[in-house]
Amino acid sequence: MASAVLPLAANWGALLEGDARPAFYLLLGFGAGLVFFFKGFGVWRKMRLIQDTPTSKIRSMALGRVELYGQAVEKAELTAPLTGAACVYYRYQVEQEVQGRIDRLLSVNGDRTVDSLHRELGHICIDQCGMSRNRAGLEQAIGQIQQLREEYWERVRVPGAGKDLNQSLEKAGRVADYFELAELMCRDALQREESCGTHFREEYRTEEGEARRDDERFTHVAAWEFTGSDSSPVLHTEALEYENVPPSQRSYK
Repeated sequence: MASAVLPLAANWGALLEGDARPAFYLLLGFGAGLVFFFKGFGVWRKMRLIQDTPTSKIRSMALGRVELYGQAVEKAELTAPLTGAACVYYRYQVEQEVQGRIDRLLSVNGDRTVDSLHRELGHICIDQCGMSRNRAGLEQAIGQIQQLREEYWERVRVPGAGKDLNQSLEKAGRVADYFELAELMCRDALQREESCGTHFREEYRTEEGEARRDDERFTHVAAWEFTGSDSSPVLHTEALEYENVPPSQRSYK
């Protein structure tokens, strides 16, 4: 074994001496070139992915991969290691939140089915936030939805487990989201003090019973920012400007 190792060491040393050195550096450069080629190709693919991703505003965000633009608010001061510039970096593990939500739904083991709570939520929305709504009914609906949401997380019963395909668990997760959506619909209808289209506030009608708009206050696009289940959402608006066709009162006669 020792006699076999010595010739190999001698040959390797000869390769690094004299005319063999250019060949060694050539091989080294070729190998490094391959590494940088595939590395650059990966960076190029990522760049193409970003360029081909549509840029959108939150109000018109499509399903799937989309790029949003706006102003990032830093939670802590960060400095780029190379340039020294201030930067913002966020990394969020969605799996942790989803798994926590699944475990919470399965651990309640209450005495009410998802369907019964879903049906009760629907009755509240139909009765108080249907085609015709008013301030008293909307305020009452918001309180009822909040109470029913608390009852949902205390009394809901979800059969099955979370590791396998469980349609009951999927439905329970969707219904949990419906409580937040239903409350937001009522809050939006309560905030919009006018009548327009299918949003008919009984307090805002003409003498003939037609919908009465308030273009000075509500000619805008609205988006609500979610701030947590235990806090009120924040309203953001963007004004609409009509240059060619001014808004006018519509008559359904």
